[in-house]
Amino acid sequence: MSKKSLYEILDIPKDATADDIKAAYRHKAKQNHPDVGDSAEKMAEITHAYEVLGDEQRRSRYDETGNDKEDHSFVSRFSSQVDSLMIQIIMYPGFDPAKEDIIVIVKESIIDAIADFEASKKKEVQTIVTLDHVKRRIKTTGDTSIIDNLDLRITNSKQTLASIDIEIEFAMKTLEFLKQYSYEIEVEIEVIKIGPPTNLKKLGETNMA
Repeated sequence: MSKKSLYEILDIPKDATADDIKAAYRHKAKQNHPDVGDSAEKMAEITHAYEVLGDEQRRSRYDETGNDKEDHSFVSRFSSQVDSLMIQIIMYPGFDPAKEDIIVIVKESIIDAIADFEASKKKEVQTIVTLDHVKRRIKTTGDTSIIDNLDLRITNSKQTLASIDIEIEFAMKTLEFLKQYSYEIEVEIEVIKIGPPTNLKKLGETNMA
């Protein structure tokens, strides 16, 4: 049996719109959520299909090559992202390549990015806690659509959280990888002109007794 395409997993045509993909994912997630008895593997398959088809660039690559995997090669991603960051720094008005250590600037930018990721992670964790708290307080005698929607939002937030962790891990590894690089900057040597001491006697002047 041939492997199902991502479109078949979500039961949508290849010309499905972004809204169609989102709606299909929500429907499939509701039907196949582990909480209603389906396997976590099935849910992961559905989520993966949505992540690929819901991303315009990944969907285009998948349509062209059939490849639904991201390139997780560290060196490849390191080279691409650090190159992009360095170009931004180099093209920034006022950058002086002779006096500014671009490796240090790159490291500082990555450290700032890690701080932003940590802040986003904290916010996402709080979102999950709040959504779960609300969900547990809602009671129903029949329809469960509100609870299902909250479950879906919790699942999406957990996926976002996992993605943030991946980005933090990559950034930390990038900082470690950058330790092998250094940058030479010009060191200006200040020349101080020293005149003759003011208390020296003029040439030829003799002491008078």
